Amino acid sequence: MTNDPSTSAIFSSVGYDFVIIDREHGMIDLMAAVNHVRAVEMGRAVPLIRVLEPTAGAIQQALDAGAHGIVVPKAEDAAQIERLVGATRYEPGGRGKCPQTPGAEFLAVDWEVRAARHNQNVLLIPLLETMAGVESAAKIAAIEGIDYLFFGPADLSQDLGLNMYTDRDQIREIFNGVRSAIRPTGVRIGAPAGFGLDEEADFLTIGSDVGNIRSKAVEGLTLFRPTNT
Repeated sequence: MTNDPSTSAIFSSVGYDFVIIDREHGMIDLMAAVNHVRAVEMGRAVPLIRVLEPTAGAIQQALDAGAHGIVVPKAEDAAQIERLVGATRYEPGGRGKCPQTPGAEFLAVDWEVRAARHNQNVLLIPLLETMAGVESAAKIAAIEGIDYLFFGPADLSQDLGLNMYTDRDQIREIFNGVRSAIRPTGVRIGAPAGFGLDEEADFLTIGSDVGNIRSKAVEGLTLFRPTNT
């Protein structure tokens, strides 16, 4: 969430499988995103960028910055997601070809080989965080090039007028419905840890840099400042 790439380096170095560089809600500018990607790669985790909006332009910029994959917010329309999958690939009508970027290692040599490797490995992960997205989950999962979905209980609960903490049973029921709907496609679905979906999800996100800093700050204050009586 922060501009400082040290946070991504920490998550990657301790063994996380992937780190999401959040350019939707985080205060991360483009140059910081490049440095976050480099920091993640140093620890061998997979750097993903969550873009501000679901557009081909935003996706190309993130991939040029070096992201190995894109998290797309507010995924709702299968036809739109199919177009965005195309925007992640070097192909006719897809992303622009430019070797002079961090994502291309500033190198044009063996371009066709490297472009093919990119096309085979790049990820586009739709984020289901509205009821419209939930209802379109099976169609989105059926799109060629979609291997993972992510379930967003916070925005979904807001969309439905629910409390994501006290209405967890309803949120879990919706999640399990999505999981059942997409299971025939083989697509896996993730969720944030700590919202009652840990056992059902195929993969989890665990905390954030600012969240962890705040938690440790509160913990330290509680330990070393006497409470008022």
